[in-house]
Amino acid sequence: MAKSAGYVSIDDLVGLLQAGRMSRREFVSSGIALGLSLGSVSAILAACGTSTTTATTGGTLTTGVVGAVGKFDPQGWAGFTSNIATNHVFQSLVRLNFDTSELEPCLATAWETPDPLTYTYHLRKGVKFHNGDPFTADDVVFSTNRSKKVSWGSYALSNLDSVTALDPFTVQVKLSKPDWRFKWFYYWPPGAILSKKYLESVGEDVAAQKPVGTNAFKLTSSTSSQVVLEKFTDYWEKGLPKVDKVVLRVLDGSTILSGLKTGEIQLSPDVGFDQMTLASSFSNVDIKSRVGPHIVMTYMNTTKAPFSDVRVRQAIAEALDNAAALSAYPTKFYLPSKGAWIHPSFEFSAYNETNAVYTSNLDKAKSMLAQSSTPTGFSTTWTVAATRPQELSAVLGAQERLGKIGIKVDIKQLPDPDVAGATYTRPRPFDMITYNWLHNQPHALDPMAALLTTDALAVSNFPGYSNPAYDDAVAKAIVATDKTEITTHMRTLQMIQVRDVPLLVHGWDGIRRVAQKKLETPVQTLVAEYDDWFRPARLT
Repeated sequence: MAKSAGYVSIDDLVGLLQAGRMSRREFVSSGIALGLSLGSVSAILAACGTSTTTATTGGTLTTGVVGAVGKFDPQGWAGFTSNIATNHVFQSLVRLNFDTSELEPCLATAWETPDPLTYTYHLRKGVKFHNGDPFTADDVVFSTNRSKKVSWGSYALSNLDSVTALDPFTVQVKLSKPDWRFKWFYYWPPGAILSKKYLESVGEDVAAQKPVGTNAFKLTSSTSSQVVLEKFTDYWEKGLPKVDKVVLRVLDGSTILSGLKTGEIQLSPDVGFDQMTLASSFSNVDIKSRVGPHIVMTYMNTTKAPFSDVRVRQAIAEALDNAAALSAYPTKFYLPSKGAWIHPSFEFSAYNETNAVYTSNLDKAKSMLAQSSTPTGFSTTWTVAATRPQELSAVLGAQERLGKIGIKVDIKQLPDPDVAGATYTRPRPFDMITYNWLHNQPHALDPMAALLTTDALAVSNFPGYSNPAYDDAVAKAIVATDKTEITTHMRTLQMIQVRDVPLLVHGWDGIRRVAQKKLETPVQTLVAEYDDWFRPARLT
């Protein structure tokens, strides 16, 4: 039968996929739109493949990174280079499917939620840690309890009541109150599973330098300039990984760019925003970028003067012109903010309303400062990572603007791990500090609950901000089930933040991945920063 005009069949979709004109994620969503089940679409996807080239196994993948090497504790953030390594060394009970971004089994084969307060996980048998120790329920209990004590993501366990091993391969989690966020806890780094036996045997310091996980790669060496990951031959997922070795080389941006062009570097997540236009011109590379969940912010230390004065913070927010400061970067890789916190792509974002509060009017900013506790201005230090050009550009632009209203800014540039460490140090060792935040879970409440609640003061509440009205709105949003009610609480949170300004939002930078076309890597999930790209990667 002839197809009607505009009709698209599954055969058409397969043709587009094999021709490279449709991504795997687009294929899945389009197949479901045609009425196919996710299982059927996945089967077709596996059968037809996505490339007409011949894939090979083995080989070494060299990745160019700019961030310094830190510790390798997934529950204790140590910068982006270490995060790439721990993504490939450790796993948890679930993970995001590359094609759908839905939760899928990992170290747990199945789970159920018999009531809103109970999660029961059935663990995968036969899994080994890199040192040969077996994976059991005791490791899950240990890792979960440890995360609540030491993790930067402990806010996601604020309603954890208990975690219990019912038997060697069954774990039960009890919550103290309903919390719809918990279902995502066991897929990100704070939910990573560590070996209880190994960590208790060697101690925290050794375990953070010589990590032992269950993922497809084990760490075999680490220096200040290079991290080497090698294939774990006893990995539980048959046929993976496809490559023998991954080398993370710490290089400057120009060297990474030239290495991508010559083929010496196969992939980099750290091509600078100031280099993306040039990288786009290389015929041998592909660029993947997703703008939205990655927020560039500056945290003002509200525990000390003059930042304890909301009028000072508001004057600073009014003075900034992020669009001008970041004008050098292509908009497809960066969206500047005028004050909005949540990207418009997220449900419950109050983007339009919050983005209209401040107007980048220097006369108005100077007048606002004149009514504060420092009417004639002050001097301050602003800390930023030296290896992140978009963040440095935002700070340089702010320095110029603030100087015009009487605020003298001294910029302090530090390595990425040092900036990350400073945000978690108490008492807070900074006046103002710029660091990004990723939506760690695929919903708008994640940064709002993590960064500004009183419960998170000792961990991820970087500004030291506390407001009972804000805490109340977060608590109500977490347990709410009605969409209208959730919308109301989400708007309240965003309006409190933009008016109290404990943090400055510069914009949303794209999570980038520049790779050789001969390297096949999966598509980015909704929270790409925690993907273990190299587990299924292969050379063609």
